[in-house]
Amino acid sequence: KCKIDEVRGDALPEKETEAASSTKPSSLLAYGVRVLNECDLRKKAALTIEAYELWEAKKLELSEPGKTFHPPDYPGRPKDAKVVAPWKTGKRGKGGTLANRVAMIHSFAHIESYAIDLSWDILVRFNTEQNRRKPSTDVHGDVHGDVNGDVHGDVHGDTDRPDLGPKLPTEFYSDWLKVAWDEARHFLMWADRLVELGSKYGDLSVHDGLWQSALETKDTLLKRLAIIHMVHEARGLDVTPKSIQ
Repeated sequence: KCKIDEVRGDALPEKETEAASSTKPSSLLAYGVRVLNECDLRKKAALTIEAYELWEAKKLELSEPGKTFHPPDYPGRPKDAKVVAPWKTGKRGKGGTLANRVAMIHSFAHIESYAIDLSWDILVRFNTEQNRRKPSTDVHGDVHGDVNGDVHGDVHGDTDRPDLGPKLPTEFYSDWLKVAWDEARHFLMWADRLVELGSKYGDLSVHDGLWQSALETKDTLLKRLAIIHMVHEARGLDVTPKSIQ
């Protein structure tokens, strides 16, 4: 049920995806991986809301002993998603006609759906607890730890391993989970509005330019925060007043 091509080259086989979805995640990071691999966007949003409520009720642990969690390079997207190059999505107009309003709302829903994935991705990808447990077997060099569990030394190899920086506090996970929860609610609102207007998410073409920037910043938390959340999101805020008008 996933779109398996250039948009999501590492999608799980369908049988594995179905088997995984039959069991409830037992930690926050497990929820993150499940959400990121989920192709049904409404389920993606519902799982996010569920995880947030459990976390807030202190019924969910961050991780699980002996397990590590890794996000996919590409998040799950609907199989029928019409992904095109950014310059081929067409103009949305100013909302003066029904078609223009549908196009604009479809774009908002699309952005919110990726915002859910981006919030979970930063939470799982840069999780310091599981990655600091021990140096990667793909790393070689002079490695030693200090009393705080931080790893130092001349380390080489495994260029895909993210630069984690300082140990992240619990608030980091709580804050990004709250962001994901908020984006999930927004997506559902826009998706419902599309239905009210006689359309649905997936009827129009979209692009994955935002996720391409996520891939380019997957190695360093500082890069991710700067490019995705301080540049792309800031641009979105800049155009909000015009969109409202």
